[in-house]
Amino acid sequence: MELFQREVLPGDGNYRSIPGNSPAPWHKKRRYLAGIVVLVLFAVIIIVIAFCAPSKEKSEFINSFSASTPLEWIDDCPKSPPVCPSSYEGAPPLLLVSLDGFRPDYLKRGLSPTLARLSRCGVRAPYMMSVFPTKTFPNHFSQVTGLYPSSHGIIDNFMIDPETGKIFKLSSNSTMESFWWEKEPIWVSVEKQGKKSATYFWPGSDVEINGTRPSYYREYNGSVPFEIRVDQVLEWLDLPLSDRPSFLTLYISEVDSSAHEYGIHSQQVNESLSHVDKVIERLFSGLQQRNLTDCVNVFIVSDHGMADIDCSRSINLGKYVDLSCVRNTEGSIGRLQLTDCPNTTLEQVVKDIRCRNEHMRVFRKELLPVRAHYVNHPRIEPIFLDLDNGWTLLRREPQKGEDRCSGGSHGYDNLFPDMKAFFMALGPSMKKNFTADPFINIELYELMCELVDITPNPNNGTKGSLHPLLRNPVRPLQDEEEPQPPAKGIARNHEPGVAQCPCKWFIDPKVNVEEVQALHLPFGVPYSSRENNSLLLLHNADYAVAYSTSLRVAEWVGFALASKYQGFNRSSPESEICWTDDARVPSDALIKCTDYNWTHVAGQNFSQRPFYQPDVLNSSERAQSTFVTNSVPKSFPHLPLEESMTQILDEWTSRGKALHVFTGPAFDFLGTGLRPDLEALQHRNESLLIPTHLFYVITWCRDEVESIVDCDPHDLRVCSFLLPNWPFPMNCEVSCSTC
Repeated sequence: MELFQREVLPGDGNYRSIPGNSPAPWHKKRRYLAGIVVLVLFAVIIIVIAFCAPSKEKSEFINSFSASTPLEWIDDCPKSPPVCPSSYEGAPPLLLVSLDGFRPDYLKRGLSPTLARLSRCGVRAPYMMSVFPTKTFPNHFSQVTGLYPSSHGIIDNFMIDPETGKIFKLSSNSTMESFWWEKEPIWVSVEKQGKKSATYFWPGSDVEINGTRPSYYREYNGSVPFEIRVDQVLEWLDLPLSDRPSFLTLYISEVDSSAHEYGIHSQQVNESLSHVDKVIERLFSGLQQRNLTDCVNVFIVSDHGMADIDCSRSINLGKYVDLSCVRNTEGSIGRLQLTDCPNTTLEQVVKDIRCRNEHMRVFRKELLPVRAHYVNHPRIEPIFLDLDNGWTLLRREPQKGEDRCSGGSHGYDNLFPDMKAFFMALGPSMKKNFTADPFINIELYELMCELVDITPNPNNGTKGSLHPLLRNPVRPLQDEEEPQPPAKGIARNHEPGVAQCPCKWFIDPKVNVEEVQALHLPFGVPYSSRENNSLLLLHNADYAVAYSTSLRVAEWVGFALASKYQGFNRSSPESEICWTDDARVPSDALIKCTDYNWTHVAGQNFSQRPFYQPDVLNSSERAQSTFVTNSVPKSFPHLPLEESMTQILDEWTSRGKALHVFTGPAFDFLGTGLRPDLEALQHRNESLLIPTHLFYVITWCRDEVESIVDCDPHDLRVCSFLLPNWPFPMNCEVSCSTC
């Protein structure tokens, strides 16, 4: 979505189109004479402006009407000078360019030769993941803060602040109010840390945030030609070192605008792709003329992808709820708030919508998948409607071909392939001809701060995660002192039966600790800065456990699966698992099987299930998998998800992928996506701590190896999952008590 344009005042130096008047009919001869006079006057005006105007206006005028010098190439890279100009010493400037709505697969159309060559020259990624929702303002602000929308406050292109009642929308001057923009973008940090920044448009760049604006900026005006924007950025790079910005942004509203109106496969989008490519060529030609092609770091990104929509794929919310009782957003997602209707509750509205349309899912916001990070802000309404890709939510039946449900749209789940964003980078700090793994756009912030040489603010990114893109990291990560691992569990003398479990036998888990650790903890023992002193490390033949004596549940369970693994044994339903004591844990810290008879557990569809599912037939090893320390309360609706997870692990190993798995409980009782501290968990006054989610962190090897320990570290890859453990099914999912 193109940035909003506020009212332009006369004489403010911005551009705007002014409708012309139709001329009165003239005699044919007079028309010719008038034409000659106009041409002469126009020529005179050009001469006067070109030679009499101040240098800045002269430069803008000439550059905007003349073609840029063709870009010279050496293979796929712009021709570069052997050395940078003498004034370009120290950290190179960083230019962040946004091509709104540019899908990564647009390059495959062959209409963007400049972008294609530049991406082969520098660093590219198959795609960059947007944050959710995949909208323009949230994603642009996440890129420059490193924060999810629920942390920086710009949760959508349209929002209502419940405390003030004010409305944020793209056509309103209210967006200029600082309170909307709750966190500090990189250009503000640059200014506060003694450097200069320049922004030729970016959401929030013309707003005073924390009392600061960029040294150079423009209020948004969509009618400014892209070429004029490029030329101004180049002029900023021409400034002397003392005035030159260290960080710059450039915003291009295409191809988003064309795709919204005509759809992603339209001729108009193809024409826009060609135009945008010429704009990028103009930028690099300008850098080349200044001998700066290898003296400035340039990131070219998009904020989101785009999906085709059609009015035949629309959902009329009015079919399911009384619209007089709800206020909601329309489009690719729906956020819904109750009005003042009596006897209408959130639960009733959710019930009325749930399972009514197979292309829509309804959530109380605190029950949204945690990966969305879209809960913990009051501007997010309490009910959320999640749509399939390419579908549109409306409050009525649409008319065929109307604008709101035709053309293109975005905002959908950021896992949908159509929502993938574009990323490429090149410059003196970046590797040449390097393909990076996909990453989420919040990771850009840490990297940009490092390149500009400023201290980043706290953010959701991971320091050093994008170091593989750099020739030499500016701030290499320091090796941290290896912490002390959890204490090892030791055999104790308490009597069998302390855990009050069905099986009373005593099991002596004699294992080779070094072998278990090398196999099941190949990357070392995970460290918890808050709880390490309350963890016991328990070694078993097929898995290792860090058992929390404070919470009376395993903090994590780790195990390795060899390639060509034959799969988990699913022949043992819950009733056949005969749980037993674990004598390595003090009796007062051991979870009891009878705790599962607690009314809160028994009455809410939870059962005692294993973290590591037994799959071996050797009696002693199988017995070790039935230690009560390997158990956790799992809900019946969770069990089909667990089955799907097991199928994924089976499929990967059958393809020759050696795996390592960490699994364990997660606690998100407040629905904020933030883990409560240990003290809060300990004071819940519950005999059995029930996790809201179960996590899986799966490490696999790209090459076929027998064991994960045989994998080259450069070939290791990680996938993470967070599976809900709610006692009720979500959106018509199947609940299972015997899976």
